[in-house]
Amino acid sequence: HNVCQLISHRSLGSFAKCSGDIQRKNMGILKKLLCQKSTKFQNVWTKHSKFPIAYERGRIFFENYRCCFNIVAAMPRSLYELPRCSKLEKIEDALLCEGPVLARRSEEH
Repeated sequence: HNVCQLISHRSLGSFAKCSGDIQRKNMGILKKLLCQKSTKFQNVWTKHSKFPIAYERGRIFFENYRCCFNIVAAMPRSLYELPRCSKLEKIEDALLCEGPVLARRSEEH
């Protein structure tokens, strides 16, 4: 299939047989666009980090989450940059756990 056919099929919901189908098809469309011989790339933004770079929900985190950029717009925008710590200070790793908030009704009579 060419990219135009894949996009029109996607808009009709043709790929929703299981939860991974839409993601798989989206990645296939992206791969077809990126791998075309006529595709030209332009460097619009560069940022380096001594530490691993993390991505979560449209945000890129650098320097062990010390710097955060929003990448929803065409150009990444700095959301925050925490001050550097002295070598005497230590930042602990944290585990982030998200889930739905359940409301409880009190059973008082």
